[in-house]
Amino acid sequence: DVVPSWDTLSYQPRFTSTAANVGYGFWSHDLGGHTQEPAPELYARWIQWGAFSPMFRTHCTKNADNDRRIWIFPWSYQNNLARFTRLRQALIPYLYTAARRTYDSGLSVVLPLYYMYPENDDAYSYSNQYLFGPNLLISPITQPVNTTTGLVENWPLWFPSDFQWVNFFTGDLPSTSTPTTTKSFTLDEMPVSVQAGSIIPLLPEPKSNRERIGRAQHIPQTLLLYTLIGGSSKGRGYVYDDDGITTAYQDPSRSTSAVTRFEYSISNNVLQFSESLIRIFH
Repeated sequence: DVVPSWDTLSYQPRFTSTAANVGYGFWSHDLGGHTQEPAPELYARWIQWGAFSPMFRTHCTKNADNDRRIWIFPWSYQNNLARFTRLRQALIPYLYTAARRTYDSGLSVVLPLYYMYPENDDAYSYSNQYLFGPNLLISPITQPVNTTTGLVENWPLWFPSDFQWVNFFTGDLPSTSTPTTTKSFTLDEMPVSVQAGSIIPLLPEPKSNRERIGRAQHIPQTLLLYTLIGGSSKGRGYVYDDDGITTAYQDPSRSTSAVTRFEYSISNNVLQFSESLIRIFH
């Protein structure tokens, strides 16, 4: 039940990722704070971070002057809030797959960088940057824009050197070859990077807004395989699925679960794509 402030938001990404150290992988926060209504810019950044947190939940104390509905905020912020809320829904297949990995391995959906890079000092220095599932590198912006430039300036970023990293939203490669850098961002921008060659399973855009309701409760009939080539001639990804209702997934002998792998390769400027069912439980 926190008081909404930039300091509170700055604390939560690190707090959430390090909760994995004690097995708290699905930590939830009141996005936007709890005790009073947040400023629109602060709420926008909170929702952006929430889209890439273990659980996405807006909640606040019961008060007529305290609201979290997107359309209550000024229209200039509503598109930003709606965009990241819809993105969170699109990420459901990726999240569900990551949740299965958590069940199998104990590794949380959100992990501190030092889980994968324990011998690199930067993995400890960039403590608010974290891994979201197996492919995404997140650096939530937790400070206001400069009112003169409209930018958050010199935001620090670290790109681990074992992968080439691609901008999740644009597909662009970093403009620097060094692992550490700074960059400026508008309110509509968020630093999210993906390992080059990743194939991210997403829900496709629904035909109507009504179809958005309850999508997480249904097995998707189609997937959008978001492929981030980034100059990589080969890439892969996978998605996990089960009946979504029972606990049969706990028992392979009676579970109706499946893991499907996707791969691509580029040869002579021709992209070839394939998929295969690599594991199924009946």
